[in-house]
Amino acid sequence: MADLNLEICERLKYCGKEIKIYPWAKIVNPEVIEMGDWSQIDDFTFIVGGQGMVIGKRVHIASFSSIIGGGKCILGDYSGLSVGSRLITGNEFKGGAMTNPCIPDNFRLLDRSFICLEKHALLGTNAIVFPGVTIKEGAMIAAGSVVTKDCEPWGIYMGAPAKKVKERHRDKVLIFENDLIQKYGG
Repeated sequence: MADLNLEICERLKYCGKEIKIYPWAKIVNPEVIEMGDWSQIDDFTFIVGGQGMVIGKRVHIASFSSIIGGGKCILGDYSGLSVGSRLITGNEFKGGAMTNPCIPDNFRLLDRSFICLEKHALLGTNAIVFPGVTIKEGAMIAAGSVVTKDCEPWGIYMGAPAKKVKERHRDKVLIFENDLIQKYGG
């Protein structure tokens, strides 16, 4: 367990084998987070466990990424967040109430939601994903894109708002996944 932040690992709901949580990662509410085998959270990330989080196996969360909003988050096996990615699992910008965490909850309209990145889904540098979105298996989001709607499996998306621009070839990815499982068990 090289580079393991033991304080955080001991507080996780589930801590897989050979994970890495670098010492400058900030994790709020780790007791609702499950982290799968061989996954990694880099320094300078900010993660709020919210209503629960499942991080699959071999998931990478790169530096300067954040997962915020207080909702639920699922990161499927082999998914990844590149540097500066933002996952926003909830919001309070619907109007008709006061906003910000300095205001008591009974004066705010909190909308806790979810984000799901399925197996092999990837976010490029500085991509932003808004609440209620599922990025289906193998979909890739280009750097700087803003995702407001679900993304189809194995599509490549870019822009603000993100739109599908082409298909990702899944055959090699799935062959590599099979080889990895055969050689290392996952």
